[in-house]
Amino acid sequence: LSALANHIVNSIETYAMRKRFTFWGGLQFDKDVRKISSLFNKLSTKPIRDKFSRLLQIASLLQVDKVEEILDYWTSDAQVWRLSPMDVKAVLGLRVEFSKAAINKIQL
Repeated sequence: LSALANHIVNSIETYAMRKRFTFWGGLQFDKDVRKISSLFNKLSTKPIRDKFSRLLQIASLLQVDKVEEILDYWTSDAQVWRLSPMDVKAVLGLRVEFSKAAINKIQL
């Protein structure tokens, strides 16, 4: 089950990184990832949530209202980031509303 979860997570991430999202698309992506994660948690006898941490962080990034909002998340001690600064900027670049200039301007 763990290997299947890894495969699905990697496939979803690869697919998502080739798409473009609106705020609402990011919201739907978050909902879908949480449902899949919940299903695997129900089926597994071992904790499997950590396998979905990158996807959940991608989903969170796809839901920010403004590019600058990421700085509040990034500097918070509330979570350990599984995404590199380069990954964060790449995910922000998937949002149709965000300009490349605004994304490149942020310092992570």
